[in-house]
Amino acid sequence: MIVQDVMSTKVFSVPQTARYKEVWNAFVTHHIHALPVLDSSKNVVGIVTEDDLMQPVFVDPSQFSEEFSANTTFEEMEDKMKDLTKLSAQKVMNRRVIFTRPDTPVLRALSRMIIRKVSQMPVIDENKGLVGMVTKRDIVDSLVRLQIRRNGHKK
Repeated sequence: MIVQDVMSTKVFSVPQTARYKEVWNAFVTHHIHALPVLDSSKNVVGIVTEDDLMQPVFVDPSQFSEEFSANTTFEEMEDKMKDLTKLSAQKVMNRRVIFTRPDTPVLRALSRMIIRKVSQMPVIDENKGLVGMVTKRDIVDSLVRLQIRRNGHKK
């Protein structure tokens, strides 16, 4: 089985010029966790995850702890939220895209996701064009259904 057999072809993406609010709305509206970012030629140039969107608010990793430093207050963090409207997808995206190809064996793609600690990957053709998205769940679900069919629902 290859990635093309299990990937989603209904993929939501954003242009690199998309504003923060537009990117956030895409996450909320479509119930997704990552968005490929495309240039004007529709080539994948980055990916934005939910964590990427939250990073500008929590600039310093120590801010994630229960005890904030004396210099950081929740009000200061809220003030940072106001600045987010000025950000574009290009500013918050990760330029290092972990991707796969349509003809990649699904277990190889799953292995790559596990090793790279990502839950989903864009599926990109040889011209850097986005042709789909594949998740760990897509792969495991397909493999389980295949085994059930092969075993004839045996228990």
